[in-house]
Amino acid sequence: MIENFYQCATLIGDSASATLPFTAYLGARVWPMIESFDASLYRREPPDFATERRRWVALAILHRALYWHIASLPSAEDADRQAAVAFAEEVVRVAHDDRLRYRIVVPLDGIDIAGGEEAVLTEGAISLSRLSDVDQGKWFEKLTTVHRPGWTHLAAPRVTLEISYSGPRDGNAGISPTLVGPLIAAMQLHGYSLAGVAAAQYSDPEWVGGDSLTPLLLPAHSSAVRALTRDDLRAVVATAERLGDHSIAHPRSPRDVALRRYTTGAARGDPADAVLDFAIALEVLLLPDDPEAGQGNLSYRFRVHGAHYLADSAAERRDVFRRLRDIYNTRSGLVHGGHYPSPAEIAAARDSARDLAARGLLRAVSEGFPSAADFNEMLLGSAPPFTGSPAGEQSQPS
Repeated sequence: MIENFYQCATLIGDSASATLPFTAYLGARVWPMIESFDASLYRREPPDFATERRRWVALAILHRALYWHIASLPSAEDADRQAAVAFAEEVVRVAHDDRLRYRIVVPLDGIDIAGGEEAVLTEGAISLSRLSDVDQGKWFEKLTTVHRPGWTHLAAPRVTLEISYSGPRDGNAGISPTLVGPLIAAMQLHGYSLAGVAAAQYSDPEWVGGDSLTPLLLPAHSSAVRALTRDDLRAVVATAERLGDHSIAHPRSPRDVALRRYTTGAARGDPADAVLDFAIALEVLLLPDDPEAGQGNLSYRFRVHGAHYLADSAAERRDVFRRLRDIYNTRSGLVHGGHYPSPAEIAAARDSARDLAARGLLRAVSEGFPSAADFNEMLLGSAPPFTGSPAGEQSQPS
């Protein structure tokens, strides 16, 4: 067996010389699985592929893959020909692949798959899977390792959001906010009150590089669960693709600030903090810089712009006008004093502001953020309700 092991390492190293080596951590000592194994293979210093090709392949590929596949078997009796073929095919595929493959798995609460749908929904490289009770327990135990101090309880996830992607062979792709962030934000804009703790990154297959956890900006538990259909997932992914043009994690424009404030507000545990975040998102959206108007009548312009941008009928405009007035007054009471709003008023303003901000930002991401000229034309009635101005910049009111 030892001779076959060495022979396989040599054959793989020679046949895959165009794609090997890849980035692999070999600094830690790997103990042999066979007591009489050649100890020189496992000496402490890591091998250099250029000078120790056979040893590099043995440690970075064969040993890791064999150990992982054996450990994954239910019992030694299951080490049959089918298991051996799966091991061999995976080793050959990884050795000859010109990319490193990864999966990001995000366990989430607050969302479920609609009852009539399958247990797994897929859209391109994105999939959503409903967790079994056993898998919920496993994820709950895993997530407690990054459970933030001060959280009173952690909800078990209902589903996992999975993203498949690849990276260069000479690097280790981390969990990029450009992959996870837009999907999380898109789900929130579509009305899902997500909860979660961390995103897990896995090499694909896992033995290539292991796994890691990265904390998420989400609440630990959700107050409501909403079901998602295949069409809903398709719409969420389309919105996430549009959000890829924005820098939500590190804003570079007022538009990015609006999206960042919305996602931050959705993660807030304190209702007052959430009101302020959602109100800022609405102000950036509804009060673009207008040199002619200056900083005058901000409250009135906030309500009028919103009534026209966020509503279609006259009756709905009156309702949105009133809701925006209440949001603005609550926000002013929190920041400037005077009448400090009651807990009930704060909670109502939070829910209303989140709903209207999601509605407006979802439209802006799809059609382009409105400019001051767009609002002026909208109010004057000399143009369609909104034509969009994706290229126009806006500034946040002070």
